Amino acid sequence: MYIKNQNKNTYNLQNIFLIFLIFLLFKKQIKGRYTFIIKQYNTTIYLQNIIKHIFQFIINYKKDQADNIGLFKYRQLKDLNLSAKSICVYDSVNDKILLSHKSKKQREIASLTKIMTCHIVCQLIQEKVINKIDIVQISKPAAQMIGTSANLKYGDQITIWDLLHSLMLPSGNDSAFALAVFFLIILNFINIKSKEAIKKFVQEMNKYARELNLLQTQYSNPHGLINKSNKSNAIDQCKLSAYSMFQSGLFRQVVKCKLYTCQVKNKNGQLRILTWENTNKCLQKFQNICAGLKTGTTCSAGPCLATSWKINDRNFIIVLLKCQNSEQRFVESHKIFVWICDQLKIELKQEDRIFSII
Repeated sequence: MYIKNQNKNTYNLQNIFLIFLIFLLFKKQIKGRYTFIIKQYNTTIYLQNIIKHIFQFIINYKKDQADNIGLFKYRQLKDLNLSAKSICVYDSVNDKILLSHKSKKQREIASLTKIMTCHIVCQLIQEKVINKIDIVQISKPAAQMIGTSANLKYGDQITIWDLLHSLMLPSGNDSAFALAVFFLIILNFINIKSKEAIKKFVQEMNKYARELNLLQTQYSNPHGLINKSNKSNAIDQCKLSAYSMFQSGLFRQVVKCKLYTCQVKNKNGQLRILTWENTNKCLQKFQNICAGLKTGTTCSAGPCLATSWKINDRNFIIVLLKCQNSEQRFVESHKIFVWICDQLKIELKQEDRIFSII
C-alpha cells in the first residue's frame, strides 16, 4: 500500500513578500537623495537583525505549510484542545492523508516500534518460513528485559503465536527480545550471541522500512526502549500500520485482541497460565469500531498511540506522538475520529461518540 503524494501548497504570499523585501534592500533613490542601506548610527546591524528574523519567519512558515498536507487543516481542530506534538490521520480505503500536524518531524516512537517487529514475524508465518505453533525458549537476557513485560521467565517454552500476543497486548519487551533472537535461530545462527542476534534483527527491520518507503524511520532495537537512534515520524507509522493491517490477517487478529490467555511450560516442565490485557483503551471501549493497533510510552518519546478505526466501509489510521499524558492519547484519538466522521458526514451511534476512561 502506498500513500499518494499530496499536492504541495503554493507560497504566493511569502514569495511576494520576499520579492518586496529584496526590492527594499537594494532600492536607491535615482536622484541620490537617499539610500535604504544606511551605514550610520549602527542602522546596518539593526537592519541585518530584522532581515534575519524575517527570513527565519519565511523558512518556518514554509516548513509549516509543507507539513500541512492533509485534506483538513490542523487549525480546524483548535476546539479539540489536542496535546499531541505530531498527528497523522490516514484514510486507508481511499489512500489519502486526511490530517497532518508535524507528521514529518522525527521523534522517538517508544513501543510503536513493536508494530514492525510484529509485522516481520507475521510475514514469516505467512511465507511459511516459521509456523505459529513453533516453540520458543525464553533466554535469560530476554527474561531480564526492563520496562513493560509479559512476565516471561528464563526457560519458559511458549509458541510464536502466544509470543505475538504477549508482544502486542501488554507490550512485552521480553517478548520482543525473544522473537528477535528466534528469528536468527531459524536462519541457522544457532550459537549466535543475543546482542549480535538483536543487531541482525534490527538490520532486517530497517530493510523492511526501506522497502516500504518509510524514509524517516530508523530502528535501533525491536522493542522501543529509550534510544535516540530509534526514531520515526507520524506519517511513516501511519504507512506501516496501514500496510500491516492490509497485508496480514494474522496481524489484524493479534492487534484486535482485547484479552488473551495461554499456557506456558517452565524449565521444570510445569505449566502455568498467563493472561494479557490489551493496553489500548480505545479498543477496550469501542471494539465495534476500533480495530486496535499499538500503544507506546517512554520518558523521551512521551505517550504515543497508533489506532485503527473502522466504520461502515471506511478505515482510518490515527497516529499520535508525544501526547501530554497516557490517558489523554486515547481521548484525543477518539476525538479526532469523531471529528473526521462529522466532516465526512459519516453517521456514528451516540454511544460511539462518547469516551470515558475505563
